[in-house]
Amino acid sequence: MTKGLVYIAFGEQYNNLAAHTVFYSRQFTDLPICVMTNVENKCPKWKGIENISFINFPMEQKENRKVKTSLVSYSPFDLTLYLDCDSIIQNEGMEKLFDYFENSDLLLNIWGKWLPGQKIYQIYTEIMGKVGVHLPITIYYGGFIGFKKNERVEKFFSLWNQYWKVHGRTREMPALACAVKNSDVHIVEFSSKDRVFCARERIDSKAIIQHEYGKKFFELIGLPDFVPQTVDTDKNSWKKVLYE
Repeated sequence: MTKGLVYIAFGEQYNNLAAHTVFYSRQFTDLPICVMTNVENKCPKWKGIENISFINFPMEQKENRKVKTSLVSYSPFDLTLYLDCDSIIQNEGMEKLFDYFENSDLLLNIWGKWLPGQKIYQIYTEIMGKVGVHLPITIYYGGFIGFKKNERVEKFFSLWNQYWKVHGRTREMPALACAVKNSDVHIVEFSSKDRVFCARERIDSKAIIQHEYGKKFFELIGLPDFVPQTVDTDKNSWKKVLYE
């Protein structure tokens, strides 16, 4: 079975970012890498990276999550590890993650869990009400997703894409949590203690993958002037409310 890494880098700024993060990550893995982009004139730094391919999409930058929520249809690999392009591989061990697919369909890293009676972010209540999801629910990071190609995974991605559209085509993590809840995929869940993936809430030099916004991160990869973009328009979306 073919195995590889996939990144999505829409827009010149993110194509440039991906070139720098992938260049840094190449120190720790020689897995084939596929970059999905809408940029024709790619960053020159890509030329210094081996075993890499590109899939070009004639789409606007705002459609990057359309590709992300349908990745099973686009990945050239049988077994895929997807990373956001503002993540770096900082230790060896990526290859070992494919062993987890023996008895599973998806590899996901837990952000947190919400139980009945807890206040949760309003942005999640909006989609949960629309697609019939109730607490408890597990929230997963969207920056690291491993998947194999099979019928269950195809149904999961179809649901994820559908829910993302229902939620207004903005952030994909609320739709991800709901799609997992309403599907029958077999999941391996990682948490920060597993040191597979760590996000900006926790910086861990021993984790295989580090996802971090911040000045130190961009200086590390040699791109200190990068300014992350956001899709948030309503600050009330991040208020915590009760959800029945």
